[in-house]
Amino acid sequence: MSFDLAALAMDASADAAAAHAMFERCNSVNHADGDLDERVVEFYERLRSQFPDHPPHSADSPWMSTPLAVGVDHVIMNLSFSSK
Repeated sequence: MSFDLAALAMDASADAAAAHAMFERCNSVNHADGDLDERVVEFYERLRSQFPDHPPHSADSPWMSTPLAVGVDHVIMNLSFSSK
């Protein structure tokens, strides 16, 4: 089984429609320009310290594709799950 998971830098007041619109924008060629969102930077650094998205990859890596899709305001992960 595989699925996509996105970490989006949004305000707490954002609703599901806003999150969906941002996800669609982040998955397109229309990435936001600007300063890096520190929440995204911290999340990405902690995530890749556990599961690198550049070689060498661990046998326990959950990534279906690498490197992860990262922008100033998002990290999109294509994940694989196996019950082994």
